[in-house]
Amino acid sequence: VSSSSYKAGLGRFDIITDFNGYAIENIDDLNAALSNFKAGDEVSISVFRFARNFKLGKAEVITFKLDTIEE
Repeated sequence: VSSSSYKAGLGRFDIITDFNGYAIENIDDLNAALSNFKAGDEVSISVFRFARNFKLGKAEVITFKLDTIEE
């Protein structure tokens, strides 16, 4: 995987709770937040990260520049 979010540390099972100040509760919230930014913008996201066996978790902030979306 070569996306900037992956390189910055976003994991497969991370749950995004905030996108650059926008509260995220579902995919519609994330898409609405993303519509306010363009490729190359630097953003910070808050994620809830599960620990091994999905038992314990912790919150983290990840900052990266948005990539373009290839279709």
